[in-house]
Amino acid sequence: MDTVDLYSAKHRQAFARATAGEFAVEESVVQRDLGKLLLKLEQWQDQRLQAALTPVSVAPVMSEAAREAALALLQAPDLWLESGAFRRAHELRTPTKISAEIK
Repeated sequence: MDTVDLYSAKHRQAFARATAGEFAVEESVVQRDLGKLLLKLEQWQDQRLQAALTPVSVAPVMSEAAREAALALLQAPDLWLESGAFRRAHELRTPTKISAEIK
């Protein structure tokens, strides 16, 4: 016997018969053990399926020092001035030499 389909009663019975003869045990013992094996395999399969379907939430981890530094930056009164956005906005509103000559 090369393969055993544990869901097939015919295959399980043939395997139990062959195994019982090979190991000189009662066929009912092998059938009971095959039933236990099938149950364990189904439980294992369900666990793996549930694990695959369970969303994994990976929240970024921040050290306490990094958290404190970030909060300090966000609470800084001159936060807008420190950002590159303020400098860029200022550059866009400041007339350049070329735009002054056009006027």
